[in-house]
Parts: sequence; structure tokens; C-alpha cells
Amino acid sequence: MTLSSLLEGAEYLGRIWLLPPFEAHAFRRPGTDESIIALWHTDQREELSLPREQIADGPALDLIDWAGNVSPAQTSIPVRRTPTFIRGLSANLLLTRMSLRVNPDQQMMAVNRRQNQTIEMVNHMPRQVPALLRLQYAARFPDGGMENGWGVRPQEMRLNLAPYSPRLEPGRFRYSVSPDPNSQIQFASPAGSDKSGSKIAQIKLSFNMSPPADMTVFLPFRLHSDFDVDVERLSRVDDVSFITLMLKLRWFPKGAARRRGDVRLMPYYMKQGQMREQLPFPTVVKASPPELRGNPDAPFESVELRIPKRPMLRTWVGLTEAGGSNFYLVDVTDYIMADQ
Repeated sequence: MTLSSLLEGAEYLGRIWLLPPFEAHAFRRPGTDESIIALWHTDQREELSLPREQIADGPALDLIDWAGNVSPAQTSIPVRRTPTFIRGLSANLLLTRMSLRVNPDQQMMAVNRRQNQTIEMVNHMPRQVPALLRLQYAARFPDGGMENGWGVRPQEMRLNLAPYSPRLEPGRFRYSVSPDPNSQIQFASPAGSDKSGSKIAQIKLSFNMSPPADMTVFLPFRLHSDFDVDVERLSRVDDVSFITLMLKLRWFPKGAARRRGDVRLMPYYMKQGQMREQLPFPTVVKASPPELRGNPDAPFESVELRIPKRPMLRTWVGLTEAGGSNFYLVDVTDYIMADQ
């Protein structure tokens, strides 16, 4: 088999979202429901492995390498920096998988840390398909450790996806999540701020069709907070062991309208996949600072925080609001390294 014959006349369907460093793009062979997936990675290593379930378990799949050699897909798919092609999956089933979206419904409030979300999906197959959807959230710390303490309600949903039609609205399925108590929220996107970033939801899909198909899908979603902290400036270098940063705490308008608890700021560092407090240097900000009452559109409070220098470890400023949980928001390692 030649690659030119494999893709000749194929229709491009779009990108399949996979966890980095994997890249995948989908095509439909002309006049058929058969898809071709081009899969590669952008890592420096020559070969990586991708669990087959992240494409699909169940249907028989063939792997076709750059030279045109064909082999059956096993439980782990070898992925190189040059594309490997996957043949055999229904293009309509693949489009159904690609239609998945996770949409936060509201800001996540610091005081309760629960957020409603909605999964949207369009069935691209010409018949109704029963499916089981399982939700499991696990995001990554910056050093590769896992946040495994996310709560999801409900964890399973049984779906009946209506047959495809051009005017079919996406199926919408609601649930709620509460982050791991040590969740990294420095990538949050609070209303009114210009911060960007996302978390990852793990979704397991089981389609009751012939042949049955199981998929594990990872999707990014935005995490919106009503509370934020930024570094205004390096206030001073106290001595060889400490620096002091001037920080700005901001309460966004919807969050500022509610009664707030005292805020405790603390420097943290990452060690063995865990966030460790750098005691004994907390700063406590009392609730309802004057700016909250005088400027409701942009309430803020500027405070100083003394931070030990640990140049070999990444350092964050974390905060805890009374009645809420921890938010780790600001990576301040560069401020520490700049003074070395």
C-alpha cells in the first residue's frame, strides 16, 4: 500500500485532541465511512507509546507506517515523529468523539470550590446509539505529579444519542466538579482577567454498537475563579535568605458582592509531587478591605509577603480563604532566581 493511495481523495475532518506531545488529524476515505488518522508526536525522543483506548478499543484497527507497511493495532500504539496512519475506525464515530466539549457554566467560587459544567456531544451516526459516559478528573502539577482528588457528581451518565441530522442540536449533559484540595489554580481564567490556561478532564465513552467501541478522551476546560493574586513588584531583598514581594489580591465583582473570609497567603514549594508550606511566614489579609467597599468594579488589596529563597526548587504563592480551600496561583521562582 502506498500513502498516496491511502489518502487520495480523502476528506479532511479535523484535529483529534490528544494530550501533548501527541498530534492527530482525521480524514474520511471517499465514498465510505472509513477514517484514516494521521498520528505523530513532537517530543525529542524517537518513539513513544499511546494507549490504544485513546483512539478506540473494540473495532479492528490497522497501523500503516511511513513506508506503507501494515500491521494490526495492539493495546499500545507506537508513535514516532513521522506520521503513523490508523485505518479501520468509523468516520462518523470519530466525528462523534471529536464533537465532545466541556463547558463551565459559571465561575468557581473560592468559598465553596464547586463548579457546574456541561458536556456537549453530537451523534454523527445515522442511527440512535446508546452510550455510557464516565467522568474522571485528574490534572497535572507543573512537575508531573497528579491531582487525583477531584470530585465529580455524577460519575456516570447513560445516554441515548439521537440520530444525526444537519440541524441536530448537541446533546447536553450536566454535572458538577470540585477540585483536588491541592489543585493548581494559577492557570485559572477569572472573569475580567487576561490569564489563560486550562485543566484536563478524562472522559471514558462506551458505545453500544456493532462492534462495541470504548474510548478514553482527554479534553481541556477553563477553570474560572472569582479570586486572584498577582505580583506587583519585588518590594525588597531582606538578606541573603529572603525576598519580600508586593502582591495584589483581586476579588472579581460577582465574588466581591458576597461576604468573604480572611485570606491567608503563604509561600509554597514543590517537593516529591507535593506542595509544602514554607513556615513560619504567612500573611493574613482581613476580609472586606476598604477597596472592596469603595471600588466594587475592581476590588483589590496590596500586601507584602516575605519569601525564603530556595533557588533549586520552584516556589509559588498560595492562598487560603476562610471557609474555602487552597488556591496555588503565582509562580514566583523567577523573582527568586533574579536575585541570585
